[in-house]
Amino acid sequence: MTFPILTLTGAPYERGITHGRTFTSRVQRSIASYARMFAFYRGCDWAEMQNRATAFLPLLDDVAPHLLAEMRGIAAGAGAAFEEILALNVRTELLAGASFALRHPEFDAAMERNRTAGVPQLPIGSNEAYGSNEAAGPSECTTLAAQPGATADGRTWLAQNWDWVVEQRDACVLLRVRQAGKPDLLTMTEAGIVGKIGLNSAGVGVCMNILASQLDGRAPGMPIHVLLRLMLECDGFDAAVARAQSPTSGGSSSSTVPRFMRAAALLEEARGRIDLAALQTMLRDRDGGANAICRYADPSLHPVEQIEAVCGVVMDVEAGVMHIAAGAPARTPFEAVSISE
Repeated sequence: MTFPILTLTGAPYERGITHGRTFTSRVQRSIASYARMFAFYRGCDWAEMQNRATAFLPLLDDVAPHLLAEMRGIAAGAGAAFEEILALNVRTELLAGASFALRHPEFDAAMERNRTAGVPQLPIGSNEAYGSNEAAGPSECTTLAAQPGATADGRTWLAQNWDWVVEQRDACVLLRVRQAGKPDLLTMTEAGIVGKIGLNSAGVGVCMNILASQLDGRAPGMPIHVLLRLMLECDGFDAAVARAQSPTSGGSSSSTVPRFMRAAALLEEARGRIDLAALQTMLRDRDGGANAICRYADPSLHPVEQIEAVCGVVMDVEAGVMHIAAGAPARTPFEAVSISE
């Protein structure tokens, strides 16, 4: 089975209401997961991170007021505060610049404040206490693209393994969004977040891979998940590229050099023969162990640090079809989901 699928129509706030009501438990899981992650890496409780998220409101009100309305609808539908949904949608930027080499010394105190405030909690595992202050740090995704000339059918294909906290797999959803005057879109995202990996009926597809920068977290900038959704609302490639170039982004994370080298070699080896099956095989690749394209979580680590290929996605951009493995692709089958269904 793939992730649960929901079609959203109507005005932005109405779309948000449907999203929040349908995926209430998954939205709560997203809140629990990121509240813990902020405590682990930032030493801040959920209330503080919601407050920090409001710094992004002027920018979002300027560039994406309809998505702010959608976020307000998600909050109302899920029974959450608007600031909680806002914090989820800017979670990458709120984590930007954090030291992922250490567990924050205020982690336990922040988690206790969360518990006292009634913030949703994830089940406590046997390694939850995690005595060491040395953290493994996150490791991000592998993204692939193959254009005509490299592909077997002369079409454009995109592919990605989304590497992230394995517990967030249970928060993943698929959204079909139909808006008047804009292309239909299909996105794989986390409940409560307006967009992520996806494609639209105008032939635009987006993946994401996050690389480190010394400027991370210095000032509020365009939140990546909002940007991805805005790009999916564009009516062509040039418009999507222009959207990506302005305004300045607000943050990034860790690098993926070993996977880049392996992915580049696999693409070159298959040049001229790249198709759906070839890209699925690449996303299943386990060469390199912990640095493999298809990464498995290390269960000995704290849950916050258990990074895995949460899912794999291969996109036939022209056909408007996403082939999704709702788990690490090396042990999960792909299923096709279309924009038009």
